[in-house]
Amino acid sequence: MSNHDRMSHRLHPLLPVLATVAALAAISLSLCLGRTATAQEPGEGPAGVIRELNGPDAKLSDDNKKSGPRVFLEWIKVPAPPAGRSVEVWPGMKDWSKVSAWAQGASALGDILVTTQNARSLGLPYGMDGVSPAFQEKGISVDFGTGDDFGIVTYGYLDAVRGIGVYAAAEMYRAAEAKDWTRAFDVGVAWLRFLRLVADREMMAESACALAELESALSVHRDFLWRYRDAIPAEVCKRASLKQYPFLHAGDGERLEVLELPEGDRLLAKAVMEQRTFSGDEPDEVQFVELYGAKDSADAPLMRFGTVKMWERIASHHGARAASIERLDGMYDDWHRRWRSNPYGRLSEVPTMRSKTNALRYAAVIFSIQDLQEFFAARKRVIASINGTALAAGLCSYRRSYEGRWPSAVKAAHAAHIVKRFDFDPFDKQGQTLSYRTFEGSKNLQVPGGLVSVPEVMLWSLGMDGKNDNLSSHTDDGSKGDILLWPPVRELQRESRGGK
Repeated sequence: MSNHDRMSHRLHPLLPVLATVAALAAISLSLCLGRTATAQEPGEGPAGVIRELNGPDAKLSDDNKKSGPRVFLEWIKVPAPPAGRSVEVWPGMKDWSKVSAWAQGASALGDILVTTQNARSLGLPYGMDGVSPAFQEKGISVDFGTGDDFGIVTYGYLDAVRGIGVYAAAEMYRAAEAKDWTRAFDVGVAWLRFLRLVADREMMAESACALAELESALSVHRDFLWRYRDAIPAEVCKRASLKQYPFLHAGDGERLEVLELPEGDRLLAKAVMEQRTFSGDEPDEVQFVELYGAKDSADAPLMRFGTVKMWERIASHHGARAASIERLDGMYDDWHRRWRSNPYGRLSEVPTMRSKTNALRYAAVIFSIQDLQEFFAARKRVIASINGTALAAGLCSYRRSYEGRWPSAVKAAHAAHIVKRFDFDPFDKQGQTLSYRTFEGSKNLQVPGGLVSVPEVMLWSLGMDGKNDNLSSHTDDGSKGDILLWPPVRELQRESRGGK
């Protein structure tokens, strides 16, 4: 399953995978990941949740500090993209001429991305109040549902985020083919900064989607750098390496320090418990079945009987409301401690509170908080991708400055071409640098689907196991082997198929 699929944008925030309970009825539930909030007062309900989620943006009186309204307003004027995903866009693709013409016709969107790239917030409100009719018509919103549907959240605007990515990739390549390097990098980096703002949103689904898109976007940048490595001027590469890629977000560094763990789902889960699933302090069996049983089986009606029976049983054994909310808070607090601590420290060896929670007694709680291990892994992948892209640009700058030679070691390019601290591997348990080597000729590398020939240079990150396999094999997510960051695998595969 791809990162994109694991981090889908439309979800019920109270229906993540609960393998133990699901086994009782032999069903399989799925949910993507959901962001910051303080606890609401009991009884405030939907209005209280939305007010809390909109609180941070309400303090930004200057609309110039919000990028979303202006970017999305321009986006809805753009015809439907002629390509499906940003990673599919490149000058050798089918119908490139149409894609290039489409990007050129949407140049105003690139201008807005560049103009708003230093905004402090995406600025798209939660809920439908205050959302313009034009945005509602195009689905540029986050709809929390009303009445009995409250809690079924639709993140329609994330489709626009992906579409904007298609435009940005197309505009980068279009500008490059015209030798307009400044335009290519300005729009490309503004795209990354736009995604970084989405990653700061309040719900896990938004932040997770943004991280997945940011990882993909950075891979497009590395494809771009490799394709034009003999054409991009050294000073343009140096600017990207020293002044653009390292500064995608104010306060971020080589460890993505400012990115916070989203908490909006905790607020929403509490509101649903307050409003629907408990009567007083005891579980409401009817509401348990209605919320979890009926809605859970909506996409699988043939499984409804088993699902309903499962939730009838759960309701009769579930913990009280106060205990459930306490358990919910405990799980989030546990994740927060882990998020802020050394990812390879002693806490990483301790089982999570979620893993130790009774899956029957606190089923509603577990259904309201996804196992966030994938979000932790996504952060590592994005860190590796940001750092690898910054180093790739610096390596290109060095090569262009020294007659086509790669540096013998990354440290040879420090200061003049690379920000030293970005030579950091988040998968290395000792906090060491990314791995790098040069060689004559080419080497074969095992990748999913076969072998690829890698010429002259390799920059890689350790995989999920934290072991340096000396790049004996590669997977994009590091699930097996290492992660080749440079040269980019996708571009090498294109070259092997004659797509130079």
